[in-house]
Amino acid sequence: MAQVTKITFSETERDAISQPDFFFIKHAAMQKVMELLSETERALREIVLVHPHLSEHTNIESPKIFRGENYKLLPYMVLDYPRKFTTETVFAFRSMFWWGKEFSFTLHLQGEAWLNYKKVISEKISLLSGKNFYACINASPWQYHFEADNYLLLDDLLNGNKTEELFGKDFIKLSRKIPIAEFENVPSHAADTLELQLQLLL
Repeated sequence: MAQVTKITFSETERDAISQPDFFFIKHAAMQKVMELLSETERALREIVLVHPHLSEHTNIESPKIFRGENYKLLPYMVLDYPRKFTTETVFAFRSMFWWGKEFSFTLHLQGEAWLNYKKVISEKISLLSGKNFYACINASPWQYHFEADNYLLLDDLLNGNKTEELFGKDFIKLSRKIPIAEFENVPSHAADTLELQLQLLL
């Protein structure tokens, strides 16, 4: 006698698994996100080329775009440029699309890169005040959501004299974000964010 399953689907779930259109739409949308990140790389390259000293610390010739399907159960796509990831150092600027959430732009310094720039960044960090920057307070540098256990507004940390949250770890991550609805501004916002962050290093 055949056994009848006890598994049930909600009406929303039944509708979803009965319709293939979503995946065609998703594929087309992600192709456009890739094009947008390629355009962003070109905008960032214009900034990088006027800061030749960056080549001492990071790869300014080889951008990398990659995608995934499961950052907190949602698809994402990332542009790392400029970038350097080794066991000794991280010096990277990451532009990230996170499905249903936002575009974000993050400077990540860790290891040797952080040690090289920690003093000058601590002296100049106030240059980013009032510009909607967030600072990572997580013990891990590999989370990118903007919940309160990962990012806090930089202004709140500075105004509250909580600089230990910034400078007490072996890395620093400084980020800005914009809503997906403002996708037209991604290249210019990424370039503006990198330009502002590079002021800390000069």
